[in-house]
Amino acid sequence: MFIISKKNLRINSPGREPYVIRKDYVGEIPEDIASHWLVKAAIADGTIATPHGKKDVDLEKADQEASEKAREADIRPDAKENIRQEGDEPAEAGQGKPEEKESGKRNPKK
Repeated sequence: MFIISKKNLRINSPGREPYVIRKDYVGEIPEDIASHWLVKAAIADGTIATPHGKKDVDLEKADQEASEKAREADIRPDAKENIRQEGDEPAEAGQGKPEEKESGKRNPKK
């Protein structure tokens, strides 16, 4: 099977040494490795692209399709969505805002 890998993968099979697929690998892999569950999962989530041919156009198209799959499968929240402005999140019972110290002073005298 001809693949384009976007991440490093290590395929462990019983009775043989691990098969390593390096990041940015473009080429053939053995059929027994291609049928491994990890490779199938990587193809499904876009970590591995499987072009229909070996021409540059086919490789670019497969890479774009894999990138779209990877974007859809990515469940990590975007960093900008995690930032909330003050007052957006309700305070938990019994917890108030911590007192802010004056700028530049670690232990201001009271």
